[in-house]
Order: sequence, then C-alpha cells, then structure tokens
Amino acid sequence: MAALFRLENSRDAAAIQRILRHLTDWLHAPQQAGLRRSFTEWLRRVLLPGRLPDITIPAMQELQEVDDMLAERVQEWYAEYERKGLQDGMRKGMAQGMEKGRCDEARRILLGLLTHRFGPVSPEVEAQLQEADVATLEAWTLRVLDARCPEDLFND
Repeated sequence: MAALFRLENSRDAAAIQRILRHLTDWLHAPQQAGLRRSFTEWLRRVLLPGRLPDITIPAMQELQEVDDMLAERVQEWYAEYERKGLQDGMRKGMAQGMEKGRCDEARRILLGLLTHRFGPVSPEVEAQLQEADVATLEAWTLRVLDARCPEDLFND
C-alpha cells in the first residue's frame, strides 16, 4: 500500500521508475502475479496517463514492462531536452552575434564619419563609442551632420 501512495505522490518519470523497481523486487514471487497485473493495469490506465499525458501507453502485462517503457521514454526525453537546449543556445548565440555585429558596424561607421569630419578622435570619445548600444550609436550617427565637435554627439 505504501508503494501505491508513493506512486500517487511521485513527481516525475524517474521517481515512478524507482518505485516500480522496488515494487518489481517486492512482488517477484509467482503467487503475486495477480497483484503485479493489478498494479500494472492501474499504472497503465490511471497513473501514467495522468502523469505523462503526452505519451501513448501501450498494453502491458508486467511491472517490468512498465519500467522498461519508462526507461526508454526517459532517455528519449533527455535527448529531446538536450536537442532543444542546443537549438535554443544556438538561436540565442546567433541573435547575440548578429546584435554584436550590428553594434560593431554602427560603431565603425560612426568612428569613420567622426574621423573624416574632425580628424582623429580622443580616447574619451572612443571609450564612449565602445560602451554605446546600437540604438545610441545610430542616434549619434545622425547628429554628426550638426555637430561642431565629436563631444557634441553626446549632449542631448
């Protein structure tokens, strides 16, 4: 009975697996075949559909089959989570790389315009350009036409 309550309170497939392994060991005797089948049927029809709604639960006769099915599913889920994590990481990395590229290009253009118009810029101006984001660099680029000196870009 305690195993039944632990199964009902389990949070994930790995916890269910641990309890199932304990149950399989505990109910291994041939005279407990009926109880094993009852547990298996309850797992298949009640517990697993409620805990794992996204998977189709095949017909099973023994607790070991449930354990095997869960072990296979858990491996598939880990592989899927890993794949999704890699995809998300790549997507975020590409977005960050593109943003950095846009920022570097905006900085390069603004520095070129400043140098063309005013000559070499001071280290202080270069430092401000290095710290600015793309939107700020683009706004400053528009101010180059009206600026009397590079420092005018930074005055709102």
